[in-house]
Amino acid sequence: KGICLGVTSNTDANTLADYEEGTFTPTLNDGRSITYSAQEGIYTKIGRQVFWHLKLQWTARSGSTQTYVYLAALPFTVGTSTDGYIAIAPAFWNNPAQGAYQVGCDAAQNGTAASFTYNATGTSGSSRVHCLSNQLNDTGLIKASGSYFTT
Repeated sequence: KGICLGVTSNTDANTLADYEEGTFTPTLNDGRSITYSAQEGIYTKIGRQVFWHLKLQWTARSGSTQTYVYLAALPFTVGTSTDGYIAIAPAFWNNPAQGAYQVGCDAAQNGTAASFTYNATGTSGSSRVHCLSNQLNDTGLIKASGSYFTT
């Protein structure tokens, strides 16, 4: 069963059988302890495509680990192969890495996390750099939207 598109009978080719809306609790994972004041995420899943919006705000970070910064706790497992790149459109990021632009995420296949990447000032479009934990301030705010394919 599902929604029939353009027909009156339930045929596989014209049936939308997988639609879901919900919330999730996104996190930043950078090897440090993070105190959040906001962790809000909503999603819509249509077939294998997941569309999401989030707000992450933190008021403190402690520790000295220097690792990649991950967007963790995505609502569904990221697909395999080229399905794994997450398109991301930061509506607001008040403290990205120095000189960062064109922020994106590189997802781990078959996982629920993605590392933040960006183009560094003065590099070409194919020179992606991973954002490191020491490049974030101890307080910050990210508002972003994106999409990816699940398995």
